[in-house]
Amino acid sequence: MAAAFFCIPSLIIQLGDARFGLLSLLWVLVSYFNMFDLGIGRSLTHAISVNLSKKNGKELGNILKTGIVAILVLGVVGSLTLAILVFFGVPLIKFVADPLEAKRASLLMATAIPAIILTSGFRGILEAFHEFKIINLIRIPAGLWTFLSPLLAINYWKNDLIIVSAVLVAGRYLVCFVHGYYVNRLVSKYKIEVETSSISIKSAKILFKTGGWITISNLIAAFMGYVDRFMIGGILSASAVAYYVSPQELVTKLWIIPGSITMVLFPTLSAKIFTRSKKKEVEIFFDKSINIIILSIFPIAFTIGIFSKEILYFWINQNFAEQGALIMQIFVLGVVINSIAQVPFTLIQSAGHSKLITIIYLIQFPFFIITLYTLTKLYGIEGASLAWLFRIIVDAIMMFYTIRFLPINFKKNKQFKMLILKIALIILTFYSLCNASLIFKLLAVFVLALTSIFLIFMIKAYKLPKIHS
Repeated sequence: MAAAFFCIPSLIIQLGDARFGLLSLLWVLVSYFNMFDLGIGRSLTHAISVNLSKKNGKELGNILKTGIVAILVLGVVGSLTLAILVFFGVPLIKFVADPLEAKRASLLMATAIPAIILTSGFRGILEAFHEFKIINLIRIPAGLWTFLSPLLAINYWKNDLIIVSAVLVAGRYLVCFVHGYYVNRLVSKYKIEVETSSISIKSAKILFKTGGWITISNLIAAFMGYVDRFMIGGILSASAVAYYVSPQELVTKLWIIPGSITMVLFPTLSAKIFTRSKKKEVEIFFDKSINIIILSIFPIAFTIGIFSKEILYFWINQNFAEQGALIMQIFVLGVVINSIAQVPFTLIQSAGHSKLITIIYLIQFPFFIITLYTLTKLYGIEGASLAWLFRIIVDAIMMFYTIRFLPINFKKNKQFKMLILKIALIILTFYSLCNASLIFKLLAVFVLALTSIFLIFMIKAYKLPKIHS
């Protein structure tokens, strides 16, 4: 988030609005094709967690080898697919500064897909063994490289998107190598016989069955998460994408907070949810995770939202402040709601019901596309951000409703009524202070921060179980 805050203004100035808009689309393409692992990264976490809880060490080698080979093949297929798509898709974007440069940069980015997908599989293995410290130590420099490397490239070499793409691709392969190194150490530590194991049809069926539904849901979710940028580029211009993406990139970096919590939650729930004696623990984990996410993310999001105009003014310029203040406030509200919804989302996947998530997204998809197109046509980038927010709200409602069908007794849980009250209070407080005086805003932020810190310490800490317990 800090890297995005400091680097994006310089990138906009040096690349120009149109080139920066295209760079943001390249970021999106690479992120979207991360889903081309067909959910095997997430499926590996689930399968390994379940086998560890059952102390079934014989299957681990087969699962690891089968998963890694499958991901390698998918990486090559994904790279070729993206190359074909960008070759024909780039000319459709309006007002591109240099169409040939844009096409070559996009094709170069396609070569990063094998590394990205293999990294996803390695990360899934590390998550299953609760190696979250290693994952976060890699994630921080990797995230910094996403924003710092383009800036270094245009400052020390050339203001060219092809050079920018080259350094981004190099970073992706370096991150993949580091993940692979730690997975290899883990395999040696636990004496898992991967080399002597075989590619198992049984393991493949387990991984693809779980991963198949995860992939479909991830592909649809990612498409809905990024299609707004491409629709703005097609309906309005590449420059309009820059005005839209800048506040979005800053605010959505807050997702690292719920992402870090659910990253720990997923393998833990996967190991516990099928054990009858531990179902009560699942409910406790669920409730505490929601409370921790709200108390962690809301003070930061609240501060960004009520000072959105001031932040954009000092961050970029007056023009971006005028164009993007309202959009930033809409994104802030959506990020908070979606962060809360990630807890039931994780619970559904942990229970092995990813099919339900796919159904939810398939229901949302046509309505969101129609709403997005209509509001973008009528109201420009403000309309696009509102369509995005409507989808986030509907998604949260559907996720919380769906967990009632899981084999856990949530129906009598008062958490749901309290959650509605908390969200209503968040919305009311947020928008009532957006137009308040500067002193009153600062006072509200100070009080909210102290209250959140106090409540976080009041929540009883719970320890994650050891992987062999």
